[in-house]
Amino acid sequence: MASSHSSDKPISSQAAEPIAIAHGAGIMPGDYAISLAGKGGSDSLLRNPGRERVQSMRGFEDQYVDIIDYIVRITHRIWEEKDIGYIYDTYRHNSHVYDDYGLQYGSNKIVADTAHTINAFPDIRLFADEIIWAGNDEIGFHTSHRTVIMGHNTGYSRYGQPTGRKVELWCIANCVSLQNEIFAEWVIYDTASLIHQLGFDLREMARKLGNELPASGAEDPRGQAGLHFSVAD
Repeated sequence: MASSHSSDKPISSQAAEPIAIAHGAGIMPGDYAISLAGKGGSDSLLRNPGRERVQSMRGFEDQYVDIIDYIVRITHRIWEEKDIGYIYDTYRHNSHVYDDYGLQYGSNKIVADTAHTINAFPDIRLFADEIIWAGNDEIGFHTSHRTVIMGHNTGYSRYGQPTGRKVELWCIANCVSLQNEIFAEWVIYDTASLIHQLGFDLREMARKLGNELPASGAEDPRGQAGLHFSVAD
């Protein structure tokens, strides 16, 4: 389906500043009209996606009827349908993602990390347990996506050789999106549980991974301090 968003559209100046992240989170929905539970859960939503837009979604692809629909369906398309290239349509080129390893800067890094994980867990499934949201399409939508991740480790990963073991763990991803692009994300995985389920010693693995980190730690490749977004980046 053709996209209604365009990279040359002006982006709200408010969304370019850290203060907007805090402000947008304070714009709360007035009801549960677009809740995930009201849609029958993620599987029901994926089987029968809505056809008519029920929320203002300026700049988002026409196929998404509201922000919950957007989060569930882009997650499914990228991870379960393995359309990794779709990340370039749904993450800003200079997006900031903060995870267990620190700052992951830019959509290219997100593509590389996603390919790595799908290679390690080819049958990966992500089940949306709940999504809460705030904000709007002017300053940015804030979403918190609680997910159960399942899969079998049949490929090499940063932890080592394939173990063949099945894993099941929780993940929470807090995103800020505007005009069909996520530009900031804070994501946390139950990594200790993952390492344990794979059969590795947690302390030894923590030491190994820590020693592999650069001495300078995780830094923004542009050398900028703190969190900053601008249209010109």
